[in-house]
Amino acid sequence: LLVRFAVPPEDVEDFELGDTVEVKLENAVTRTEATIQHIAPEIDAPSQMVFIEARLEVPEDELARLRSGLPARVFPAR
Repeated sequence: LLVRFAVPPEDVEDFELGDTVEVKLENAVTRTEATIQHIAPEIDAPSQMVFIEARLEVPEDELARLRSGLPARVFPAR
């Protein structure tokens, strides 16, 4: 499972492949971690943001609640 999120171009340098981020999924009780797998090499023209994809590490008991397109909030890992 992947989470896709966007950051302003001036903040993209704060993220690197392999970094961990915390993700709060809409239907999840707790935050989960995700590992950055891809950082777009360009700025998305319509949004003026850079898109990042991270692989979710979802607990087994929460998998049934997930579906494609589910809103999520992404936070830098502490």
